[in-house]
Amino acid sequence: MTGGHSLKILLIRLRSLGDLVLMTPCTRAVKESHPDSYLAVAVDEGSEAIFAGNPYVDEVLSCPVGNSWARQLTFLRRLRRGRFDWVFNLHGGPRSALMTLASGAKRRVGGLQKANAWNRVYNVRVPPFSEILGSPGPFHMVERHLATLRCGGIRGTPGELVMPVQPGARESVRERLREQRIDEEEPVVVFHPIPAGNTNRWGTENFAALADALLSSLKVRPVFIGSAGDREEVDGILNEMKTAGLNWCGETSLGELAALLERSDLFVGIDSGPSHLAAGVGVPVVVLWGAATLTTWHPWTSRLTVVGGSSGGYKTRKEIRHVAAGKKISEIGVDDVLEAVAAVEWRGNARIRTR
Repeated sequence: MTGGHSLKILLIRLRSLGDLVLMTPCTRAVKESHPDSYLAVAVDEGSEAIFAGNPYVDEVLSCPVGNSWARQLTFLRRLRRGRFDWVFNLHGGPRSALMTLASGAKRRVGGLQKANAWNRVYNVRVPPFSEILGSPGPFHMVERHLATLRCGGIRGTPGELVMPVQPGARESVRERLREQRIDEEEPVVVFHPIPAGNTNRWGTENFAALADALLSSLKVRPVFIGSAGDREEVDGILNEMKTAGLNWCGETSLGELAALLERSDLFVGIDSGPSHLAAGVGVPVVVLWGAATLTTWHPWTSRLTVVGGSSGGYKTRKEIRHVAAGKKISEIGVDDVLEAVAAVEWRGNARIRTR
């Protein structure tokens, strides 16, 4: 026992917003299996807010991003001082494997499903997920992460995501909406139109037409989100619209973005980190699907409608509605998205008119 805790456990998951949101059920599974354990999560710096208020996480370790070997070495030494009993690498690549090794943990769980030199780091190898879960798959990332935990005796069911919204962030968003004359009862639709790269683009003219179609049928306020670099492109969408919208690109912290999504009545956007965050706070999600594998990466919520994309012949979660299945994102029409929105249970769906 270390410092009053039965076990010290480290979960490693690097990279993007969506990746981290999808591993949050693992935090609950660890504490349900080992209530007296000390749980730390290691994530890339800048992502720490994902775990703010998470009741299952005792410590968040921020891994430096960039080419500074001095900072990386300092971080690896910090991991070593953690004296962890178990490390579960939920990420996979060389950087997370090095972190696993540097931790010095007695039990190191992980490994790529295919042969790889870094697999030697692990003294508890993860077998094929089909062997762990007893079916051929494919499996969603939430299921894969929980299957990895099973290799260390931790069992959890693929329940809801763990994304508590902080009171300060909630009040900050509430005050800003008041300043823009949006009261508590006014429906808000959040749009996320701009992907991180050049793929998964639906077109600014399509988002402008979609927002106008919704606003012509409903009394809702559209709020567009994205990074600071998306601001100019979203201004272009607003200029094409016949109705008024708000551009919040680059103007919220991660916590405030979660609070805005929680306050909203509907999220509409491309498959991206914010779509997973929206799922985590419980808002209905309509997502335009791009190139990612739908069965593995869709937002983990029963309040999901997917537009376009292919499940590769496999069924997604049974609750998921799938509109315009098989269409590439460039083939999705505004009417397809309006059909999806009309099927969603939210304050405005009874009054939506298809153009």
